[in-house]
Amino acid sequence: MAQQRRSSSAGGARKRGTTARKKPSSRRGATRGTAPSAPDTSKLKLLTPSKAAQEHEPSTVDAMGKDKRREVIGHAYGPSRRSQLAVLGGFIAVVLIVVFGLGAIARDADKTPKSNPDLAPWGQPSAPQTPAVRPE
Repeated sequence: MAQQRRSSSAGGARKRGTTARKKPSSRRGATRGTAPSAPDTSKLKLLTPSKAAQEHEPSTVDAMGKDKRREVIGHAYGPSRRSQLAVLGGFIAVVLIVVFGLGAIARDADKTPKSNPDLAPWGQPSAPQTPAVRPE
């Protein structure tokens, strides 16, 4: 049996064109969070860090004992001009090989064979050569 939709009004019948509305929220101000049901984060109890955590100063050396702010080897953060040009040259070479290779394949594929014998029965010298009949 199909489930029936139940009305939220006391009498069971609703007037056409009206919808049931929720009561406004008791909270004031904008809701922060992902949904209206999310808690108000301004009322949460903030945790204070311990005294040892407040006094701790971050280390200036990494796990290998070297300075965290040391310069990068080679004094560059990206690839050099030489390596950029090498990659560009390689790309252009591949494109040229593909274009000229496909051109050579197409040029060879378009050539007609040196001998092209007539193998069809109507192309034989002894076949009757009757003209096509026009329907009248």
